[in-house]
Amino acid sequence: MRLSPCLSLALASGLASAVLAAPAAAAPADVNVGQGGDKFAPPDVTVNVGDAVTWHWVGGTHNVHWTSNPGGVKDSPFQSKGATFSQTFATTGTYSYVCTAHSGMKGTVTVVDAPAPAPAPAPAPAPAPDPAPADSTPQPVSGPEPAPSTSSPAVDAAAPTLGRVAFRRSTLRLRLSEDAKLVVRYVRVGKRAHAVGRRTLRARKGLNTISVRRWMRPGRYRVSIVAVDAAGNASQPARLKLTVRR
Repeated sequence: MRLSPCLSLALASGLASAVLAAPAAAAPADVNVGQGGDKFAPPDVTVNVGDAVTWHWVGGTHNVHWTSNPGGVKDSPFQSKGATFSQTFATTGTYSYVCTAHSGMKGTVTVVDAPAPAPAPAPAPAPAPDPAPADSTPQPVSGPEPAPSTSSPAVDAAAPTLGRVAFRRSTLRLRLSEDAKLVVRYVRVGKRAHAVGRRTLRARKGLNTISVRRWMRPGRYRVSIVAVDAAGNASQPARLKLTVRR
């Protein structure tokens, strides 16, 4: 059957509209770290629940630290050219991250639900049971007692908090909301080589005092401090500038 020109144009327009209306499918993503300077490229990616994002270090010394983390994923360590870091996302939401040594170096990962699978065909109805004889009586059924239901233990999703962070006379002072591990990263100001130092310390709930003279030479520094609790939850980083004197 030959279609008129008007009908052909209408069908073509409808097909084009259907193609444009179809949502773009998310997929696993790759991000280059340190490309073109202190940048993540691309800075924003979208993946499905259950997919992974892989970061590839192409220059500089950087890390991936989450500032918005609805699924409780892990930070990457500081790494250099040639290194990779992969993270699988199991919870929907928008995840924001930075390099803690370069505050202008930012990115986001948007995690969406995967498309729903096609519905399975309805099962065939089971055949009706044969009617019981008129003179039969019900028989007791034996078997093990059903196991009692148990509720899953609560998951610690609350990140520790850092407060009253100060530096005086070569000593850091800070207050913690719970026992945690402190990750202290520091960059010496005024040096041509951009070397990032790192120390991991155990700290207790409450006020902590930490002497830095054992591992920081005299000079001026930019410092970032992150607290990580036993469940792996990380606090917002505390940043400060300090001078270590002789």
